[in-house]
Amino acid sequence: MKAMAAVSRTFLFAGMALLCWATLGVRAEVVEGVAAIVDDEVILLSEVDGAANLLLQRVQAQQGGELPPDAIAQARSEALKQLIEARLIQKYAERVNLSVTPEEIDETIAGIAADEGITPEQIYAAAEQEGLAREDYRKELGNQLTQMKVMSGAVRGRIDVPEEEVKKL
Repeated sequence: MKAMAAVSRTFLFAGMALLCWATLGVRAEVVEGVAAIVDDEVILLSEVDGAANLLLQRVQAQQGGELPPDAIAQARSEALKQLIEARLIQKYAERVNLSVTPEEIDETIAGIAADEGITPEQIYAAAEQEGLAREDYRKELGNQLTQMKVMSGAVRGRIDVPEEEVKKL
């Protein structure tokens, strides 16, 4: 019986040593993670990385050449801030039933095109060159229009014009 226990312990220790030795060459890698939680919505690290990469591409296109060493950290921080703000505004817009229609997006694109003297297709092509597919561009524009509506409503709600001033006009 004692011999059996000794053999079991030996196998146990040998197994543990083998397990430790086998895991020495194994690396752990974060595949996905949570960057922030806004209300009940999760902002993933991949979303932050994607937004930061877009910011870095824009900065690099404007400045050309190498980016400063701290540019990546700044871009990630700014991207996270923008994603949090966008989610907060989106949640508020949902609560007050505020939305942007596809027609409003079309009108905005047509207005931008008219102001720039180009066609809507040229706008989409330029967005494509910046790394934004047509639907992603429309979604981003829709988010910006929603933000503008929310901000406009917030400002309008704080403006107090006395009746005397209205009568003067």
